[in-house]
Amino acid sequence: MRLFILLSELLFAVMISLIFTLHYEGKGFGEGVRYGLYAGWLVGSIQLGSYCYMPIPLALTLAWVAAEVIKGLGAGVILALTYRKS
Repeated sequence: MRLFILLSELLFAVMISLIFTLHYEGKGFGEGVRYGLYAGWLVGSIQLGSYCYMPIPLALTLAWVAAEVIKGLGAGVILALTYRKS
């Protein structure tokens, strides 16, 4: 099970980085925040759907959505601060 979690996080990191680099405009920190929010809300919307088929409280679902938005935001900011086109 841990292997699948590791592979899932690795795939997330690779794909979010790839999409960022394909659409990189070089606008700095703000671009990372914008991209991170978009990516976070995208993944968060998938978590929101889990409430429909899993017997979990709505508060837990909303916490998962918030965690995905924060994770996406962090990834976007890190990408914006570290990536430079050569």
